[in-house]
Amino acid sequence: MFKIRKIRVNLKTKDTGSFVSKSKHIIKLTDFFGAISYPGCVIVIEGEALIQLPSNTLINFSLKEELSDDFSLYLVMCDMDYDSYTFKKMKPYIDSLIHVQNGIFDHTDFLHELINRDAFRTLKKFDLKRTDSISERIHRLISKKIQHRWTAEEISKSLNMSKATLMRRISQEKTTLSDLILSARMNKAAYLLLKKKHPIKKVAHLTGFSSASYFCKKFKETYGNSPKQFVNLMDYKQKETQRERVY
Repeated sequence: MFKIRKIRVNLKTKDTGSFVSKSKHIIKLTDFFGAISYPGCVIVIEGEALIQLPSNTLINFSLKEELSDDFSLYLVMCDMDYDSYTFKKMKPYIDSLIHVQNGIFDHTDFLHELINRDAFRTLKKFDLKRTDSISERIHRLISKKIQHRWTAEEISKSLNMSKATLMRRISQEKTTLSDLILSARMNKAAYLLLKKKHPIKKVAHLTGFSSASYFCKKFKETYGNSPKQFVNLMDYKQKETQRERVY
């Protein structure tokens, strides 16, 4: 069910940086002090964290302290579909597997199998009960008609709940409707820009913005770069990666 791989990281990493997460990932960080962010989410890490990263999204990171020799990064691969609900239930199993992997134990393969078997049984049980968060449901809804000017009334009707219930559940998840709509649009905008099929003005229109200048302003607030800088940065990083592979 879970396969865990330790990733080697260059300790000369810059204080800030970014990369595009092409598929959904789970990563475990130890001895990391800084922040990881993506549209709609900022995660401040003081030492250790297990986090999930969404697919087709620009991930930004910043270091508060230099990486030490004790820093480690694990990539966790899971062959079972999961969401934010089941992810919370996965944490103790992943930590146990990393502990077994790093420790000196007899029969490590057997221990891995036992932990994975119990994890599968437990997560299957929760899978039957799980319900998507309201943020995820809204994100999916908006993404289907990203250009539409959504209102709270339309969204509540589409999700079969009252406006009051919708707003209460959004508030419980510590976000706002405008932030959720913006997050969906920014994710789509980053994806379209990386495809390089449309000019910036067209991307603004395709993601529901009537003003290209306002789109550029919100994009920079979200990603820390203008749309043009974002594309150039991604091109540069891609060339750097290709150069590293050659050498």
